[in-house]
Amino acid sequence: MSKFIFITCMLFSVVKESNGQLKTDMPLTELLALVSKSNPDTNKVKLFLQLSNYYYTELTPTRRHLDSAFFFLKQAEKLGTEIHSLKWQHEVWCYLGKYYFRVEDINQSNDYHAKLEYDIKKTGDLNNQIKQWLDLSENIQAMDTFGLSRINCFQKIIQLCKQTNNIEKGLEFERNIADEQMKQGKLELAEVELLKVLARYKSYGFPNVHYIYNLLSITNNYKGNFNIALNYALMAIETMQKTKDTLPRTNFYTRLGYIYHELGQTEKSIECFKIVFQRDFPKPINCYVIRDAGVLVRDLIKQKKGNEALSFILDFSKKYPPADYYGKASLCRTLAYCYWALRKYKLSDKYMLEMIRLSPFLGKNNEIKQEVEYDIGKYYITTQQFLNAAYHFQISLSEAFSINDITMIKNIYFMLFKVDSATGNYVSAIKNLNQYQLLNDSIFNVTKSRQIEEVQVKFETEKKEKNIIILQKENLLQQKSLKQANYTRNFILAGIVLLLLIIGLLYHRYWFKQESNRDLEAKQKVIEKQNLSLHHLVNEKEWLLKEIHHRVKNNLHTITGLLDTQAGFLKSEEALLAISDSQHRVQAMSLIHQKLFQSDDLSTIEISGYIHELVDYLKHSFDTGRRILFELDIDFLVVSLSHSLPIGLILNESITNSIKYAFPSNRIGLIKISLKQLKLHQYLLTIADNGKGLPSGFDYQKSGTMGMSLMQGLSEDIQAGFLITNNNGTEIKIHFSYDPVNDNNLAPLVYN
Repeated sequence: MSKFIFITCMLFSVVKESNGQLKTDMPLTELLALVSKSNPDTNKVKLFLQLSNYYYTELTPTRRHLDSAFFFLKQAEKLGTEIHSLKWQHEVWCYLGKYYFRVEDINQSNDYHAKLEYDIKKTGDLNNQIKQWLDLSENIQAMDTFGLSRINCFQKIIQLCKQTNNIEKGLEFERNIADEQMKQGKLELAEVELLKVLARYKSYGFPNVHYIYNLLSITNNYKGNFNIALNYALMAIETMQKTKDTLPRTNFYTRLGYIYHELGQTEKSIECFKIVFQRDFPKPINCYVIRDAGVLVRDLIKQKKGNEALSFILDFSKKYPPADYYGKASLCRTLAYCYWALRKYKLSDKYMLEMIRLSPFLGKNNEIKQEVEYDIGKYYITTQQFLNAAYHFQISLSEAFSINDITMIKNIYFMLFKVDSATGNYVSAIKNLNQYQLLNDSIFNVTKSRQIEEVQVKFETEKKEKNIIILQKENLLQQKSLKQANYTRNFILAGIVLLLLIIGLLYHRYWFKQESNRDLEAKQKVIEKQNLSLHHLVNEKEWLLKEIHHRVKNNLHTITGLLDTQAGFLKSEEALLAISDSQHRVQAMSLIHQKLFQSDDLSTIEISGYIHELVDYLKHSFDTGRRILFELDIDFLVVSLSHSLPIGLILNESITNSIKYAFPSNRIGLIKISLKQLKLHQYLLTIADNGKGLPSGFDYQKSGTMGMSLMQGLSEDIQAGFLITNNNGTEIKIHFSYDPVNDNNLAPLVYN
């Protein structure tokens, strides 16, 4: 049954997190209100995508629905371009391709999907490509097979896994493809693929075959093969216990509990669900966990434990209040059922009416919608509102068919038989009764019932055999313990004799050590006195070093002031420019000494804070305002004075050049500064702008300017590779090595 889809999905949601989900279960009015209030940012792009999906995911979307989806997609694409945001770009392209596929413009569809694939390939890093395809797949609905589908994304990931020789991860996504086929109702194909993956898992010796057993159990549950489903479910739990993989424990026992619940074996179902609800759940609570709690309540009531059931669900809902319409509707459904069983009919009606009020807010193709509509239909039968009952049973039947819930389909046909009988529509009643009996016989025939019993007997027998083996091992351990106790007693007696001899020797040694200790104490006092003297010397040295940095900083400020004063007597623009450049260079050095003075470690500084302060100084010095934006992406790095001064001066020269020359005529621009660790002791400093770029034919090695010479010379000082290129503006890269233990013993880096 597709009630187990949630369990499978939860296994993956625990392991990874996506870049965000495009949930579409929010009412249209709420979405539109949020869009109108939202600022033009990435969140608004997401809201446009949600609005687009609201129309796109209609069960049978018309051209009007598709055009509405297209309108909001174009709004998302336009806003993303305006704010230079790439966060939802792949989703926008994906669904634009899907739109054109739906309206039969295949060329446009292929263009968008080719554009998306090219953009992902452009990253180069295969693991990053895998992540991007995975993030995209999570924003495509399982039932959406138009254009680029989730299965297509998984196929791309499998190809990338082959390139990285990651066999196990590739098999994991082959398993995911089978899972998607199962959700789409392709049960035979899904089972065949899962058996192939299972065989390959075993051939490679990969241990986590319990995840495949779990999916095989779900697939056979869809098909109504409870005997096979139960066998695979028990195998999944057994293998999970062998591998000591506790991650899927809650989900596997939930699935097994559902199978026992549908087989009418309430004691075993209760046992499984009590294991599930021993744990604490993250908040806000998932609506399906509230639904699982409702199954436990129903089984407790079947066991004549109504008060226990009511106490459990009230305590649970108090600790984990529902966070959405689905959770609230599911909780109302359980409370209405519970109070009805306890003959508290007014309270039961109260929650039933609240469930009816919430039902329009539930989306489509989900178990909660199906069960809520089913219970509403049963309620209308009790109040003899047969037309209303038939209406809600038909909705529930449609949901049951869409999610392959054979058991619920069977039950709905029986309820429709009751409705038709009550209204005198006997032809339809007989037809519905035949459908019910046909499905009931296919699910609960004699052969399957016997096979279910055989599976349970086999499992219980193996369980008992394991317990016998454990008891035999415990008996052997007890016998060994008794023998060990006898050996221990003999050793103790012999030890006492030896101990008496040793005590005599120790007393003699004790007297001798007392004399030695007196000599050592005298020497210790001399050492402590010397250590105290050395400690004072170290403190004085640190104080002097800090004072030196403070005075150097003050002297550099004095030099800045002198340069400023000198500038007042100059009229030559070239001289004034030289004075200004010198002031900036002096300030870059002054900031370093200020950082050293303020730091507890007087020999190193943290480069990220320094770069931020230097950028702030240059922004205010040149009064860039909002005309020039700065984007900083700096990794944590602590460097010594030998590297911090050259890096600071290089940054000063490059940023100053960008501010002065990259954006003529007060153009608006962006300067990006990044410092990233490439690998151990290897770093890349990049200063890039989107300005007019370098002149055609410019050769920085032959330019002869002071700034270029200074940057090249400083790069050589730290044995760094220096490269300046045109890349939609000017881009400077400094590739250097730094080892905090030995920063003078690394090979120089050179760009080819």
